[in-house]
Amino acid sequence: MDSSRIQINEMQDFIQEGLKEILGCAVLNEIAARVQTSETRTGLPAFKNILTTQFGELVTRGILIRAGRAGFYYWMRKSGEFLGWKGADFRLLPTRSKVKRAMSDLFNFMNTEMLINAEIHELPKTWHVLVAGLTETNSVLECNFFSGMVQELLSWAGGGKYFGSRETYCQSVRGVCCEFELDKIPLD
Repeated sequence: MDSSRIQINEMQDFIQEGLKEILGCAVLNEIAARVQTSETRTGLPAFKNILTTQFGELVTRGILIRAGRAGFYYWMRKSGEFLGWKGADFRLLPTRSKVKRAMSDLFNFMNTEMLINAEIHELPKTWHVLVAGLTETNSVLECNFFSGMVQELLSWAGGGKYFGSRETYCQSVRGVCCEFELDKIPLD
């Protein structure tokens, strides 16, 4: 087995690749070894605990957001064709329709494959996304990585423009679910 390919309790390949791109193989393998020997949590939440100890909360958030952005492309390479994203009918959609469909496809995938519950509500100037399951002990994903994936999806589907996104409430603090607010209008 390639030393850069680690298996952490069913962690998805695209998560591993996103982390590897940002942290490098050596750091990723070191943290993976620490997760396997010392953590009661699994998956990305366990990585977050160790990264926070090593780098602090703000740096860890940045690392995981950037890893989520990188991880989106690895996920898209595996799932894009299956979802019809490479076909002309998707690529020629108006930007807003393409963004909305891409978000819907991503959330449907996560709901079925990653055991989280993501739903989107459309407001006049934003999309309000509710996600349950990101902070569970056995969660595959984590809030900041999820946020990075969604940021990159919005940018990719939106023609390279930046759409603001922020986590407004975290399930670990507030209770029922994590809440994200995504701007419908990109920054110029």
